[in-house]
Amino acid sequence: GPWGEATLRLASGDDRCEGTVQAWCRGRWVPVCQASWSLTASQQLCHHLRCGDAEGEAVTLSVDDNGDGVGVGDGVGDGNGTKGCPTIMANCSGRPPWLCRLRLATERSCCTTGLARVTCTGKGTAGATRH
Repeated sequence: GPWGEATLRLASGDDRCEGTVQAWCRGRWVPVCQASWSLTASQQLCHHLRCGDAEGEAVTLSVDDNGDGVGVGDGVGDGNGTKGCPTIMANCSGRPPWLCRLRLATERSCCTTGLARVTCTGKGTAGATRH
């Protein structure tokens, strides 16, 4: 079910406990900008996914995300221009009111510092089941 206001996942990693942070927006998965992400958000997401804790240096720059065909600048925000890069609210602040604002990479120009990427300590464990 939804986590906070937006549904988040990790994608393009070796398993479901690592990868680029993506949010479900307007019927598709869109990468989240690194500048709007935090280690606290990484911890919250790892716990939510039952993947243990976030590794300390987990928030790494990832300017391109070609792993599953959802990338920056792929036309999700056509017609919006850079001012139209959407933001969403998600439960990732770690304290009340729990919500933080995440900027989405609907276009390459939306994220000046690349995409948020998270690696959880539970990566590769029994909890990270492959289908």
